[in-house]
Amino acid sequence: MELNLKTIFMDYGADGLSASIREFFGYFVKQFVPLVRTQLDKLYLARLDYPLLVVPIYLWAFIAIFAFWEKPTKWRAIHAAIPAGLLSYTYFHFWVYWTIVVGLLVGYTILFRRNDVERVRGMIIFLATFVVVLLPYIVNFIQFRSLRLDDYTIRLGVADGRVLGLAATGYAYIFYAALAILIYVIYWRRGNNNLALQNRAILFWIFLFGMVIAWNIQLIIGFTPSPNNWKRTFSPLLYIVSLSIMYQFLKNWAHKKIVTFALGALTLLVVAKATVNALVIWKNPELRILNTYSFPKDVTDSWEWLNHTLEGEPKILSSSLITSIYLNAYTSARPFLPIGHMTTVATNVLEERFLTAYKLFDVPREVVKKHLNSGTTVWRLYQHNFRRGDFTDYMIAPKSITNEYIESMLARYDALKTNWNSVDAEYVYVGPFEQEFSQKNFNQEYDLERVYSNSSVAVYKNLRYAGK
Repeated sequence: MELNLKTIFMDYGADGLSASIREFFGYFVKQFVPLVRTQLDKLYLARLDYPLLVVPIYLWAFIAIFAFWEKPTKWRAIHAAIPAGLLSYTYFHFWVYWTIVVGLLVGYTILFRRNDVERVRGMIIFLATFVVVLLPYIVNFIQFRSLRLDDYTIRLGVADGRVLGLAATGYAYIFYAALAILIYVIYWRRGNNNLALQNRAILFWIFLFGMVIAWNIQLIIGFTPSPNNWKRTFSPLLYIVSLSIMYQFLKNWAHKKIVTFALGALTLLVVAKATVNALVIWKNPELRILNTYSFPKDVTDSWEWLNHTLEGEPKILSSSLITSIYLNAYTSARPFLPIGHMTTVATNVLEERFLTAYKLFDVPREVVKKHLNSGTTVWRLYQHNFRRGDFTDYMIAPKSITNEYIESMLARYDALKTNWNSVDAEYVYVGPFEQEFSQKNFNQEYDLERVYSNSSVAVYKNLRYAGK
């Protein structure tokens, strides 16, 4: 979870400091105390990629490199390099940051520990293994770059310009500096006769310095990809470093086992809270959660029919971007109207398909305008396409679609002439989402043949499809 300390302690709002204090304690109570069973419409552990896939590999990488840095043997080097390389296949920002950390460790070893033969040998083995694990990723990356998919890259999110961006990240730097000072006092200064403590201080400082470099990578290469994602990259390590500092500090005033138990219990409470949330929602979910995360049986039946009846990967036309998401996720069908970050086609092609689908569904002009004014529709179609600008603009004042752009899209919609023979789609899907903004009777279309239907979903075959 990414706790926004600036919002809590600085942006008091109309209710003043008391509201901020309530928010601060409310955050920790909701996150740590399992007896609080407030159901949330978005659980942080709901995504598959982050954290359920990424975090285990990330923690593996941390534990392995921690062990390697403490004692750089050959096998520990190999063990640390494997998850470091695997991060490239799980989450781009995590891998970039971890590569920065690896580079800093190599640089420190060359500059200050080059006489430590065992460490230098271990670092060489680490780098060799790291490169081997990365080879397939490097090959794919080179092939991807050769495609010159500038539109796709922009939709994923890019902040341009060599801007420091202190307005967006100043509070993060203050926090890093505070941790760095605590690391000096608790690890480095007390480690005059303890090399293990000094090694740990170096590793933690490198973690923090790597965060500063990642926040400012645009100063080097002129842009940074989706900089808002750095927060989730750094949060787990900041938590680990903070907890380690707390442990090292408290164990001097309390029994070591008591401190270990207390900090371990706090960590387990986070897991327990998420588990309680899941069990409560599974046993007795709130109506708003059911409405948000469940599907009508007619819809799931139609997906089952698509998977069992239609061969290959048929392209299906729908006017709903929501349907496009679910067709991708739950069936083998390819949506005629893809989602911005799920396709590499140019943005003008996405727009053409969006307008064509709406035109074939006879969606009224005012509904098209309403959807283009909707943040949800714009996000699904364009992703970050309009979030242009430098680092500060991207983080603090992100831009969106303009009225002028919407009017140009509406002009294109008014002038568009299309028919079923002109679209590259084998089937047409008409379900609840499509019927929310169009009541067209497709049974009267001579170019379509209904091949499936239930009480709320119908699938039609495009008789004019020419196998494009």
